[in-house]
Amino acid sequence: MRSAIVERHTNRLVDEVVAVQAGRTFRVFVSSTFEDLKAERNALQDGVWRDGKLVKEGAFPRLRQLCEAHGARFQAIDLRWGVSQEASLDQQTMPLCLDEIARSQRVSPRPNFIVLLGDRYGWRPLPYEILADEFEHILSAVADPADR
Repeated sequence: MRSAIVERHTNRLVDEVVAVQAGRTFRVFVSSTFEDLKAERNALQDGVWRDGKLVKEGAFPRLRQLCEAHGARFQAIDLRWGVSQEASLDQQTMPLCLDEIARSQRVSPRPNFIVLLGDRYGWRPLPYEILADEFEHILSAVADPADR
């Protein structure tokens, strides 16, 4: 727990230093359910392809070029590209996402968050921690003592 707190404070400090040094970084966090909006998320980076031909360039490369032309940087943050299996098994996906959103808001002007909405509700993680009294309440609700 202590190392997570130290890491979080270190990340904040690094963010502040980077923001001051970079000056003009446009950092955008992309959020959606992964599977049902995969094509849309891919199109942001890779563009739209039909029959092996690029029909429409991706928005992110165009934004990167536009920013560079004005002496700024563009960073697209899509955690599909970087959430480790360990993090997802350890119920850390949600805190990782929230930390990245907060980082984008600290180091970048608006807009810095893109949400893609579709037909699926998506994944709802189990909490990383459960308070002892809540856990006892859950256990008391289990009908069969053998399941406790």
